[in-house]
Amino acid sequence: MELLEKIEQDFKEALRTKQELKLSVLRMLKTSLKNQAIADKKPETEMSEQDIFLVLKRELKKRNDAVASFEQGNRPELAAQERQEAEILSAYLPAAMSEEELQKIVDEVIAGGVENFGQAMKEIMQRTQGQADGQVVQALVKAKLAN
Repeated sequence: MELLEKIEQDFKEALRTKQELKLSVLRMLKTSLKNQAIADKKPETEMSEQDIFLVLKRELKKRNDAVASFEQGNRPELAAQERQEAEILSAYLPAAMSEEELQKIVDEVIAGGVENFGQAMKEIMQRTQGQADGQVVQALVKAKLAN
């Protein structure tokens, strides 16, 4: 099943079963997808899986940043809600690569002659195709280039 169809199906199911948090998150996600489609000047149905993953990752990053902010502001109840929203969004993303797999890709890219941090990050992020957290990759690249 296509990801967009799965999101729509889960939205209808959440509406039917009155799962308010999930319904709210999926409504926000659908709006973000529609806004991205408008920005890209193409119909929402023509969005690629990669485009959808980018929107999902952007929304997940917002939730993770909000969790950090709420914890710093001593608002654990709001941080817990943002964590729940992040869990719902994470269900639609592909499984993340293990750190060993990432390290192997980092080693290959650096061994391939890429010595510039920016170029290495670009190459690695293209190879991982959205299955790696940028901050983890950044830490691995910095550690490898420091040696």
